[in-house]
Amino acid sequence: MSFLFLAIAFSMAIATFIESSYGTPAARAIVYRSWWFELLWALFAINLLNNIFRYRLYYRQKLTLGIFHISFLLILLGGGITRYISYEGVMHIRENTASNEILSTDDYFYAEYNRKGVEKKVIFSEFTPIQFSAKFNSGNGSFKVKSVGFIENAERKAVSNENGQPVIDFVFAVPGGQGMQSLILAKGEWIDYMGFSAVFENQFNGLIQFFQDGNSLFFVSNSMVGETTMATQETVDLPAGDTIAVKTMFLYSVENFTFLVRNFYPRASFTATKSQVETGEDAVILKISDGVREQNVTVFGKSGVVGDTVRVPLADGELKLAYGAIAKKLPFELYLKDFQLEKYPGSESPSSYASEVELHDFKTGEREDIRIFMNNTLTHGGFKFFQSSYDRDELGTVLSVNHDFWGTNITYLGYFLMILGFILTMLSRKSYFYSVIRLLKNSNALKVVVFIFLVGLGLNVHAQNGIAASIPEINDEVADKFGEIWVQGHDGRVEPLSTLSSDLIRKVSRKSGLYGRSTDKVFLSMMTWPEIWETLPIVKVANEEIATLLGSSNKYVSLQQLFDSEGNYRIVEQVRVAYNKAPSFRNKVEKEYI
Repeated sequence: MSFLFLAIAFSMAIATFIESSYGTPAARAIVYRSWWFELLWALFAINLLNNIFRYRLYYRQKLTLGIFHISFLLILLGGGITRYISYEGVMHIRENTASNEILSTDDYFYAEYNRKGVEKKVIFSEFTPIQFSAKFNSGNGSFKVKSVGFIENAERKAVSNENGQPVIDFVFAVPGGQGMQSLILAKGEWIDYMGFSAVFENQFNGLIQFFQDGNSLFFVSNSMVGETTMATQETVDLPAGDTIAVKTMFLYSVENFTFLVRNFYPRASFTATKSQVETGEDAVILKISDGVREQNVTVFGKSGVVGDTVRVPLADGELKLAYGAIAKKLPFELYLKDFQLEKYPGSESPSSYASEVELHDFKTGEREDIRIFMNNTLTHGGFKFFQSSYDRDELGTVLSVNHDFWGTNITYLGYFLMILGFILTMLSRKSYFYSVIRLLKNSNALKVVVFIFLVGLGLNVHAQNGIAASIPEINDEVADKFGEIWVQGHDGRVEPLSTLSSDLIRKVSRKSGLYGRSTDKVFLSMMTWPEIWETLPIVKVANEEIATLLGSSNKYVSLQQLFDSEGNYRIVEQVRVAYNKAPSFRNKVEKEYI
């Protein structure tokens, strides 16, 4: 059991380092979702069960210890049910619409060939790209599909491919935008960005309408077009409605917008490159091999979003690939009648938001009006709905969905038994807790502990009283009225000043009051006599090394001690060095500096 405790603790410590350096998906793939980590917990559960019978913890004399063992077993059982049977998702509903579909929070990779499909739950990261493999039979034998790479925040790049689709690679600029925007537009797609709309053989009517004729690209605009030669900067005006042959590296201007086609690919596929900015899209690199020939295919997708299907022509069929979330149907639907958002006065920060929904159960025909908000969930049919987020235009809601009835309740039962075990341990005269109390009663140890505590308390009170004598008193009634003033906190919340003063004093000193004064009195006193308070040791420094450096012997320093005689911050260089290190490589001293 000791070995298992150490192994599990060491594994979770390693997972913390991995998460800091490579992200949560890597930590989940390498440790938390690995077979060996689950095996450790399984052996842990077997040991607990064995100990119950080996040491007969079901006897009355050892019942409290037995309850502890059973509570841990139930918590592990609940966690196992949550891990292997239950699932979570997200439901997005716009006002005056209904939904009976949730998107899984887990990611899946799907491959299908000649109506034979393989779907697998995956946890891709750049550190753990090998998550999927499948084998399919074709008329010419068999071939294997295997993931070999993963790019987070991927940027699409078109390359010529005879088996691909028509693609336009162009850039455009809009008034008030941040320079030129790059875009890859495939046939059938469209864009609408800050008034600039372009379509490539799509039913939508955009400002620019591209279409293909053979291997050439043309466009039509409802407004006059200016065509500028990049080499000579000569501009030719072309009338609205004309069919214009696109010339690469020519600059076109329509109304207040400009665009340039860098390349047109009559047949192309997409590859991926790493972007330095957030793109909202990831890429999975797959290797398709039949033992003789190999080809790489890039599949784009994103966690929490249903992936687009990539079609790859092969031998006597077509391979379909997709990466992302999957949709799950529910036996009932929710209709969003109204989404309500309240903000703190004088702020854009939301104080609360709620969804007025109508539940419609298809099986029973039940209809019920329900209000979902942050502290009020909807539970129906084994599903629990939480108010999670909302659309920026405040016309839609996002609900987190949890389907884990048995896992949650079994885990809660385990916690209940653990608390019961604590209580029984303190009440039972046969417990180890009581044996320690008897030992203290029968020795001088208790007297020594009480004496040291009282002496330390007396010295501390005497020291505080000596310092407090130099601080002018503040009238109780004045302090109370001061604490009732309403202020806006740093997070946008409107709160009584007593709340702000309490937060401030606790943050700085780790105490609920200073020198026998309430936080309201301390806060008002600081504003009234700052020249006194800047000399008092009120800033908690937990690390002895830093406290000694700043000239403190009791882990408290004054504001004056943090600056030299010229007003320079004394630890600015140490703080800078600490911040420049990755969180996983910071030691205790560096964390305390921060």
